[in-house]
Amino acid sequence: MNNTNNPFYNRESDRFDEAALDDLLNFIQDQTSSDYYLGTVAGSDNPLLALADQLFKSTKINGMNTVEKRIENEVLPVIQKLERLQPSTNILGQKRFAKDFFHYMYEFKENGDFTGNIVQKTDWKNYQAIWDRETKDTRDALGEPLEYIIKDASVLTDKDKAHNIKVHKAKVRAAKFYAPETVEKVDGAYTYRDGDYHKHTDAYKKARAEVAYFNTVSGKWQKKSDVSRYKYQKWRNKWKDKPDKDYQKMEYDFLGGGPTGVVEIFTPKRF
Repeated sequence: MNNTNNPFYNRESDRFDEAALDDLLNFIQDQTSSDYYLGTVAGSDNPLLALADQLFKSTKINGMNTVEKRIENEVLPVIQKLERLQPSTNILGQKRFAKDFFHYMYEFKENGDFTGNIVQKTDWKNYQAIWDRETKDTRDALGEPLEYIIKDASVLTDKDKAHNIKVHKAKVRAAKFYAPETVEKVDGAYTYRDGDYHKHTDAYKKARAEVAYFNTVSGKWQKKSDVSRYKYQKWRNKWKDKPDKDYQKMEYDFLGGGPTGVVEIFTPKRF
């Protein structure tokens, strides 16, 4: 560690050894689940946690670059050699067309060379493009998450409110992308279905069906009357995330104005 603004650390940075680094990392409070899923660790109020996030990202990027170089220089040439050694006929004795061995799984460059990658079941290329399209407005030019401007409503400027409304709409759009389930109102009754790009696991759906039912009037999942509160709470403790820190909520004008741009901070309930 080297701090050029501090003569001590600039000249004697070796005094900050591995043991001191371990002490520092053990001192840092771990990120919450909200920080993890929302990607807000970089903007954490805890400076040590924010610093650890920067160090982690830097190390991760260096590691990915190293892996990419090894694939390009060591793995890819070997795979291409193996592919060229394919027999001219398949196991049925039929003539094999060029690069047709598991062809549906391979990704090729425009010149026809194998990239070393295989297509995943999720259609990764398409998913990445959709993810970027649906979530890009939640990040700034450097890829960091955009944050609300939180001030007392009396000092919040029109520019601040416009920024908050823009961020809010982007967060809503991203939330719809990540949503594992979609609730819709059809002919006066609510229905639910899997999300457009994500869905709950079968294990989750099975566990939920044992303790809750979907209310077609309210459009929400509710506890079954014959299920004890203990059993229901036990299910929630296992499957549901609880807010573990203060959270932000946009103020709405429900008479038709939509989001006002004023963001409030709420403390989660403690049970």
